Amino acid sequence: MTDSSSKRVEFLFLGTGGAETTPRAGCLCHVCQEARRKGGRFVRNGPSLFLKGPSVLFDTPEDIGLSLEREKIHRVRNLVYTHWHPDHTMGCRVLEQLNMDWLKPRARKVTNVWLPGWVRRDFHKHLGLESHFQHFEKLGIAKVREISEGEALHIDGLTLRAFHMAQPGLTSFLLRRGRRRALLALDDTRGWRDLVPSSPNRTF
Repeated sequence: MTDSSSKRVEFLFLGTGGAETTPRAGCLCHVCQEARRKGGRFVRNGPSLFLKGPSVLFDTPEDIGLSLEREKIHRVRNLVYTHWHPDHTMGCRVLEQLNMDWLKPRARKVTNVWLPGWVRRDFHKHLGLESHFQHFEKLGIAKVREISEGEALHIDGLTLRAFHMAQPGLTSFLLRRGRRRALLALDDTRGWRDLVPSSPNRTF
């Protein structure tokens, strides 16, 4: 990892649909029907965020492959998980699509997978997630790395720190690049405690 603080970081929201995407399979409400007719901004994929520049993907909902294709993202160097819930993790097999070349095994790529310690413990308990990522490591397409609360993670001039949220198992991330900061919370914010002082400068 290099320190390239001059690089621009762009926040790309791949999906904001939450546990139920829009349109939802089988739903015939007017919102879902409109999304089917109009597409585009009326469609909301599963919750995920991509940071252009440092190449950091937050979470892998079931439709993450479609979201990445839509935005023409063909390489993910770093993958960060906020918690274990299925609407944030069950698209993890996208790593096989991104990194495996079954005809040319030596051409495989590797994604660093960053897990806060409490998220890693939940991966051991739920949905067989720990087994999934052990399999990806055996394939040579992922390297799982555990981080502790508040530990500084440096990726291409960007610093990330993970913090517990009020809801069990959830994580927020404090991002810093130079003097600019942003706080990411990709799920329930009940009991919210703001970690970033208010500032008139909202750019990053």
